[in-house]
Amino acid sequence: MSDNAASAEIIPFPMRAVPVAAEPELPQADVVAGPVDDAAPDAGLDPQERLRRALLQLDAALAEQRTAVTAWRAALADLGGSVNGLRGSFETLQGRLDSLKTQLQR
Repeated sequence: MSDNAASAEIIPFPMRAVPVAAEPELPQADVVAGPVDDAAPDAGLDPQERLRRALLQLDAALAEQRTAVTAWRAALADLGGSVNGLRGSFETLQGRLDSLKTQLQR
């Protein structure tokens, strides 16, 4: 085996600042008698309250997902513009090379 290690420079994709949706404020639960597991902070609440909190968290996650998809679509639109710009540059270069070829063939 060779001692040469393959390496590559990783160029990060430029990120645009996207406002993050604020998470909904969860109401503080009243103190519940009995032991509460630290791993499950909602374990001592009644099922309706647990469901309500879970739905609020789901709504917040979906809002965050919508924001991420919007940013992704904007990045794809920017990429499309860049690709179109590159296509124009290549077409211009092709035209110049064709012109040079014609001049050299005379």
